[in-house]
Amino acid sequence: MTEEKTDAMVEAERKAKERAEEAERNLATLDLKTSNIKELKNFVKAVDSLDELRLTIDKTGIHLWQLDPRGITMVIADLPKTLFSKWNVKPGTLGINTDKLREVFKSIKNNSTLSIKTEKAKHLLNFILPDTNVEIPYYSIEKTMEKKEPNVEFTTEITVPGQPLKEFINQAKKNYQYVFLLAKNKKLILFCKNGEGKLRKEIPLEKEVKEEAAVNFDLDYLSDLVKAVDKNTNITIDMKTDNPMKLKYNNGFDVTYWIAPTVGEDFEIKNQIKEAIKGIKQEKASIRKRLHS
Repeated sequence: MTEEKTDAMVEAERKAKERAEEAERNLATLDLKTSNIKELKNFVKAVDSLDELRLTIDKTGIHLWQLDPRGITMVIADLPKTLFSKWNVKPGTLGINTDKLREVFKSIKNNSTLSIKTEKAKHLLNFILPDTNVEIPYYSIEKTMEKKEPNVEFTTEITVPGQPLKEFINQAKKNYQYVFLLAKNKKLILFCKNGEGKLRKEIPLEKEVKEEAAVNFDLDYLSDLVKAVDKNTNITIDMKTDNPMKLKYNNGFDVTYWIAPTVGEDFEIKNQIKEAIKGIKQEKASIRKRLHS
């Protein structure tokens, strides 16, 4: 029995070593230059829900396809090579700690010109400015996530301005845990409720919704997905009642999110729909009354 276990352990160690060696051979090398600092900062914000970035680099750009550590959101992001004035790479993969990358870009001004180079012998990623050189470690990764999106037959697709959605989520997060989204007629209704109060907002839509859709989400998770949104961002949202939701936008790069809904006794979707619609009707009645008084 002991001999069999030892043989199994030896075989496992051999396979682990082979995987590590293969990952090391697949390490990408980078020699880049860019003045598009704002776009890179927004990219880092867009993937902020991830503890680490497991990047794939090829001839078209830098790509990421990853689940967050809690398994609630999937992040798909593509940083195109067109953002770089110099693009000299050896295709492959590499891993970076998100916190360390965030700290690097905090100190870089938007009008800077930045060079990014890998130092493979030391596994260091160098961020080079005219008067500063910052290094952070990078590492090999054995594999990246399979590029497969959830199979959801969405019933509703809407496009909304990103800024009002971001502002509502950031405001609601201070006092509420969940947000209810209802796509109905020509509006997206955002609604929060707890024992201390309610918060509601309507965002007008350009097109009539073909089929109503309603979903609940945890604000902590949803707020991560709008960090890179600004006043020029339009977000496309695919919805189906009580199903994962898909959000996508372009902010100099393409990013797509999938987020799982929250379903529980404390946040019943039917009651939230009734509350939201009731509030809208009451507000409209009040406006009509004031206009005719």
